[in-house]
Amino acid sequence: MRIAIIGAGNMGSWLVESLCLDHEVGVYDVDREKLRYLFNSRRFLYYEEILDFSPDLLINAV
Repeated sequence: MRIAIIGAGNMGSWLVESLCLDHEVGVYDVDREKLRYLFNSRRFLYYEEILDFSPDLLINAV
């Protein structure tokens, strides 16, 4: 399943780490510095990239 997570704070980063083992995960945050610490996921620099990823599930973690 393709999952997009909006927000890379405490909750968003926990979701990325938990879900990336079994799913294809992408993450977006307005603070690009937070994306540097997330691995095993696709990092979106612009919110338009989420449309190209075409996720099955979108999680708002802001």
